[in-house]
Amino acid sequence: GDVVSSTRIRQLIQAGNVERAATLLGRTYGIRGPVVHGMQLGQAMGWPTANLRIPTERVVPPDGVYAARAVHGAETYDAIAYIGTRPTFGAGERLLEVNLLDRTCDLYGQEITVQFVSRVRGDHAFASADELSTQITRDVEQARVSLRNIPQGVP
Repeated sequence: GDVVSSTRIRQLIQAGNVERAATLLGRTYGIRGPVVHGMQLGQAMGWPTANLRIPTERVVPPDGVYAARAVHGAETYDAIAYIGTRPTFGAGERLLEVNLLDRTCDLYGQEITVQFVSRVRGDHAFASADELSTQITRDVEQARVSLRNIPQGVP
């Protein structure tokens, strides 16, 4: 009974309500791009990420952490994604970083699509890399729950 419009969907994505946006779109919203080299901060903490530059022409969810799926070729992987400037380490370039859960792949230079399944939390700075790593462990567990509850391909 709701009006579905591109404006409404954009507003939902920009507000971080990616689950509702997926329902209206009939699919999970995603961003596609080539994997670029980052600062290797995630790797150093035990959370290696594939980094994508955020396309200026795309609608982007707000900075924070998301349960996600990463699509590479014919394969789809459960993942956790982060959008932001990494304020714990001093703000840098705003990137989309994705960690494939239980997988390690060399994706540099290859195209992937990051599908946003649900928002886990907003972005903020931590006092140390150890505190951030502890929070990432909690974020991953929450993302796993979301990914189990929202089957692949279901908005």
